[in-house]
Amino acid sequence: MSEEMSHSSSVITSNEASDGFVSEDGRPTNGLSNWHTFPLEDVYTHLSTSPTGISSHDLPARLAEYGPNTLTPTPPIRWYHILIRQLRDTMNWIFFGLGAAGFALGDPVTGGLLCGLSVLNVYLSYSQEAAAERTLAALKALSSPTCTVLRDGMMAVVVGSEEVVPGDVLVLKAGDKVAADVRLMETSGLVVDEALLTGEAVSVKKRVGVVKKEEALGDRVNMAYASTTVVKGRGKGVVVATGMKTEVGKIAKTLNESSKQEESTQIQKSLWKMYFGLLATSIVFGLTVLAVNKFRVPYDVGLYALTAALSVLPAGLTTVLTVTLVLGGKEMTRQRAVVRRLKCLETLGAVNIIFSDKTGTLTQARMTVVRVWVPEIGVYTISSGRIGAIKSGRTAEEEVNPHTALEPSLERFIQCCALCNTTTVSETLSPSDKSTLSDKKALPDPTVLNSAPLATGSPTETALASLAHTFNSSKQILESIGWTFVYEHHFDSTLKRMSVVVRDPAGCLHVFTKGAAESVLPLCTEDGSMESSVLDEVEGCAARGLRVMVMGWKLWKGNDVEAREEVESGLQVVGCCGIYDPPRPETKYAIQQAHQAGISVHMLTGDHLSTAVTIAKEIALLPPSYSPIPGNSNTTHMTTTGPVFDALTDDQIDALPSLPLIVARCTPETKVRMIRASKRRGYISAMTGDGINDSPSLQIAHVGIAMGLSGSDVAKQSSDMILTDDNFDTIIKAIAEGRRIYRNIQRFLLYYWIGLGACALVVMVNLWIKDPEGSPVSPISTLEMVYLYIIMSPPAASLSTQPAARTLMSEPPRPATESLFNKDIVMDFVFYTFIMTGLLLGSFYTALFVKGGVQGVKCDENFEEGCRALYRARATLLCVFSLVLMVQAIHVRSKGLQWMNKRGLKATWGDRVWVISFVVVVTSLVVVTTVESIARVMGMAPITWEWGIVWASVLVFVLAGEVYKSVKREPMDGNVIEMGV
Repeated sequence: MSEEMSHSSSVITSNEASDGFVSEDGRPTNGLSNWHTFPLEDVYTHLSTSPTGISSHDLPARLAEYGPNTLTPTPPIRWYHILIRQLRDTMNWIFFGLGAAGFALGDPVTGGLLCGLSVLNVYLSYSQEAAAERTLAALKALSSPTCTVLRDGMMAVVVGSEEVVPGDVLVLKAGDKVAADVRLMETSGLVVDEALLTGEAVSVKKRVGVVKKEEALGDRVNMAYASTTVVKGRGKGVVVATGMKTEVGKIAKTLNESSKQEESTQIQKSLWKMYFGLLATSIVFGLTVLAVNKFRVPYDVGLYALTAALSVLPAGLTTVLTVTLVLGGKEMTRQRAVVRRLKCLETLGAVNIIFSDKTGTLTQARMTVVRVWVPEIGVYTISSGRIGAIKSGRTAEEEVNPHTALEPSLERFIQCCALCNTTTVSETLSPSDKSTLSDKKALPDPTVLNSAPLATGSPTETALASLAHTFNSSKQILESIGWTFVYEHHFDSTLKRMSVVVRDPAGCLHVFTKGAAESVLPLCTEDGSMESSVLDEVEGCAARGLRVMVMGWKLWKGNDVEAREEVESGLQVVGCCGIYDPPRPETKYAIQQAHQAGISVHMLTGDHLSTAVTIAKEIALLPPSYSPIPGNSNTTHMTTTGPVFDALTDDQIDALPSLPLIVARCTPETKVRMIRASKRRGYISAMTGDGINDSPSLQIAHVGIAMGLSGSDVAKQSSDMILTDDNFDTIIKAIAEGRRIYRNIQRFLLYYWIGLGACALVVMVNLWIKDPEGSPVSPISTLEMVYLYIIMSPPAASLSTQPAARTLMSEPPRPATESLFNKDIVMDFVFYTFIMTGLLLGSFYTALFVKGGVQGVKCDENFEEGCRALYRARATLLCVFSLVLMVQAIHVRSKGLQWMNKRGLKATWGDRVWVISFVVVVTSLVVVTTVESIARVMGMAPITWEWGIVWASVLVFVLAGEVYKSVKREPMDGNVIEMGV
């Protein structure tokens, strides 16, 4: 064991317990912020627990008192919640009301069908939203679902993390995600990564004891907090806070209280306007029919008014829209992007600016030391079996004799990499191999290590530990020959450095410090020439895209190891290293795609500016020829640093020609300012983040994107979408999917509008057709209207799932304020609606008047032979309407391209939903226009020669659409938007 079990007698400063430990009724409180200040015995007493945990019999009562250990306080969505949402849909109630009107008019068949249509809409929408909820439930897999606790007298039990309660004793080991806030009672080399909570990049070594009340969250080394990760070692702790009472829960609560308002998207606004407009039009149409008949409401007139009202209502539209969004969400899940809010799919299509982290998103987060500079020796170039792998390494590329002893300066540098480090590198060594390393005088020999090492910890520390391992000087090996740990001053994001005090085998104390150059160099005593050499190497490494760490060392002869300022003064530079985090192979192409699609990509990183610029050039974020202006590199509108950007006022930021493409040394506050600045410029932004401190920027962005692999639970909760692979390329794919979904929504909405518009015009224009008694006769029966609604849904659903056009990501993003009813859509709507209406009226009038017109009365109340011409004309109109609607689906799908050619016909044949729908429609039309009894039920009569009118009308509609698209393409100069063909 590398470190003895620590107990409450630790050297950490004691402090007397303060008031406020319990609530007014004497019960222990869940979620105090000062648990770190109390002796363990007091913690046990006030939580009614012991070092062996609680009894299983106490669990139900504690769960009832404290609630489940979850961050989200909202109850789960039940089946009836989804059902209630469907019952609130205005369109469903309209159809239900019209069905009731049909019953009131004495037509139970029509009334039953309309009510059934309403119920069918509710069922389909319910089933699809239920499927969406099941898809979103996959988010739970992104969090650690279980943990180990002690119960019933030291019995280790694996339980769901939501079942942990205050008083439980949590068992921690390397790789565990801490399930709740715990006060540590035992540690053995326990190191915890708290970056997602505190923002600190370096893991914290934990101990037992009492900590001063005023210590900051990151300095409470006797606590382990929910959502943090155990990097190495093991330990036990008593749970002091769960759920929303944890430190991460408090942040989540704050974020929930200030969360982004659920604003309606542009599609939602457009649909609401359309719904109310169509409802008003429906009422006007119905009243118009009644007014023409002087508000006399016999059966025929009432049925005509009902048909007129139905003619403008889009049955099935809500269902198709829901299906489109759900299927789009499932497709994005397949592409490793889990959508938490379905409506963000629409917003994604309008994104025109992306703010992205560098490490792990644009790069692989597999860091490796590739360059080492040591005073008096020069430069070593390091290579390994593969980039980022923790594997038995090879010597520097320079010619080095493996049996030559290490230079003292290089040896000191490697010791700093190994000992000033919280990462563990495991290895398998035979006893004879260990004995050969005892004198520490041999350079690395790849044959010594007989298996690949495994490292756990932050990427930067892993790279340094791997380098030490390459030189056969890992922390484990140094400890095995007598090096011992004394004290650690852990990494501080303000100071940007970390230091340790260690004792060598001879008993001498050493201080090792590592950190950013600007943090470590002021602590060193080198002359100006040495400092200049170090700075030159730092700039050289940064220019190569490397993250730079500077190492300092000194012999320590002081007494107070806790006095950080004293410990870290008077250091000597022992070298620096360049750490390479290679870009993901697909990142460059993804950024080129983004630029081609009119999307601006910005890198927000904590790295050195030169490092960020070099990486940006590699991935085509900056042009290869870009070079910061000497002496002014931090003030250009293309690249800057966080401190420089934060010093600008909003007016100064708005005056910049453009927002900086690169912001180095970036803080969470900088990210928030960047997003707000982009909003003032009218951008639609997507923001990536992983840490808890990224949550504010994720919330204010139009689309917040959390990292699924490295992201915190709070970041995920604040996001609209989660990347399960933390890959920038997935963002571009998600944007492409958002554009495809939006285009498909436009497709099926246009299809519905054309059909409804033609139907409404036919019904209202025919008000002048009357029977001998002067009552108007409807050109289409109510049941025919229901039939048309039914056959419209499958082609509309097919339009909603069309694949993306090849040119989709070659077009600029649509304006954020663009309505669904844009100029192009309105032009198509007007043309196709009037062509369709003309063909419907022409076929109806031809079939009607060739046979003498309407000669009977009360044609809808009873089957009258004198109305047979009307019945045959209705059958003709229904056939024409049904078939041109099928053709219209193809016109809408291909939009700007002809389909009466080999390529277009092939695409049509490949659309199986359309092909099946076409076969079903033709078959059903033959049946209803041939079988007398069925025709009568639908208010029609069988037809014969009228089929010639039907197919002639269909052919005219096909040719008219092809000519229209040819004419429309001319002013576009060939820049055709290809949609699904």
